[in-house]
Amino acid sequence: PSRERSLDEVKDRVVERWRSDQIAARLKDKAKEAVEKLKTASVSDVATEFGSKPQFIAGLKRDRSQGDFPADALDAVFRTEKDEPGTAEGTNSQWIVFRVTAITVPQIDMASPEAKRIQTALTNAYSEDILAQFIARLQTELGATINEAALAQVIGGSAN
Repeated sequence: PSRERSLDEVKDRVVERWRSDQIAARLKDKAKEAVEKLKTASVSDVATEFGSKPQFIAGLKRDRSQGDFPADALDAVFRTEKDEPGTAEGTNSQWIVFRVTAITVPQIDMASPEAKRIQTALTNAYSEDILAQFIARLQTELGATINEAALAQVIGGSAN
């Protein structure tokens, strides 16, 4: 049966969680400090000061991670202006401190299969959106309602 656990039963886990939280908070503060220093110093100098080695990653793309650089951190990179430093939470309580050194707008070949796929997907999405808005407007103007029970019976779902 469920019961309230005694302090002796959970003490080790509570202490470990507290330590993890303290480490995470200190790492976040160190990352913020490194970002401030990056505003006036080079990446190599700041990395050396913090006992780390700089890594230079070129050619990051919005839709894919590269090497040890997590995909979640890409959002922070792509929100950062050129020549500006930034920070993002990495994996396993790590913090990534970075500086965007170049921004390249890729050329698009409208005849490429990827461009055609994107164009088809956007066309379909626009069409569906316009049709949904039209139906919603008609339902509002005409006072149409959907009999959920009958619809569920027809398509084999439940009425809930």
